[in-house]
Amino acid sequence: MPALLVDFLGYVENSTDAYVQHISDGPVRKIHEKIGILKKNREWERRYMRFEELLQQSEQQGIRQGREEGSRQMLALVEAMLAAGEVSEIPRLKTEPVFLQQMLEKYYLQER
Repeated sequence: MPALLVDFLGYVENSTDAYVQHISDGPVRKIHEKIGILKKNREWERRYMRFEELLQQSEQQGIRQGREEGSRQMLALVEAMLAAGEVSEIPRLKTEPVFLQQMLEKYYLQER
């Protein structure tokens, strides 16, 4: 493995000033210097933090939407099974993932 790659991977794992002092590779040192400059720039930090906030909000919204969709899907499945007279099979939905998948497909509530 090339020394440059070894140094870079080591830097990714341990991006400290102490590590950089022990390597002779110019490109990794330059990367470290640029990162140091960026860390010192408060405007960049503020933008990065705002970006992180937006990512977290987006992730939380996606989780919420996924849960809501899952709840609607389960309600629709239970309603379909009740209408079909499969009341006794409903408890299996919780304990048997394969059965749940089969029922979702049977009632066209999930793509095959």
